[in-house]
This record gives sequence, C-alpha cells and structure tokens, in this order.
Amino acid sequence: MKVQIRGGFADRNQIHSINQAIQITDFDQRTRTAISNEINVLFYTVFPTSYLQKYKNEFWRLVLADIYAQPIDSAPGFVYNDAIMLDTI
Repeated sequence: MKVQIRGGFADRNQIHSINQAIQITDFDQRTRTAISNEINVLFYTVFPTSYLQKYKNEFWRLVLADIYAQPIDSAPGFVYNDAIMLDTI
C-alpha cells in the first residue's frame, strides 16, 4: 500500500497526479508524434518554398543529431531528402 501525506505542495496548489511513466530512455508514440508535428510546422515555416539546400541539410542534421540523437551524414555533397526526412521523424 502506497502512503500519501495529504496537505502537501500538490494538494495546496490543486495539482492532480497523472498516472504516466517518466520517459527517460525512449519516447512513447504520443511524444514522438508531437515532436514530429512541431518539426514539420517549423520546417515549412522556415523553408516555405524552394530554399538553398545547404540550409535544409543543416536543419536536418540538427534535428537528427540534437533532437533524435541519431547518426548524421556530413559527407560533402550529401543531400537529405525532405519528404523522406518528414516521413522518418
């Protein structure tokens, strides 16, 4: 049986507990979808039309490396395909 002390910080501030596991090592599908949706909106806001590919490549490198902690390809001349990247994330 779990012991709970009433009248603590959460009770005083009317904070209700949510029965969800903290995501430490991996994102659940809901979180992955939310991140993907925001990246999609950001991408089309920053690059609304044809834009210099080098800037798009840098955007995708940052998304892969900094958000998803995935390997990136920094080879000269390598081009990330926007449609494939949006499907991947």
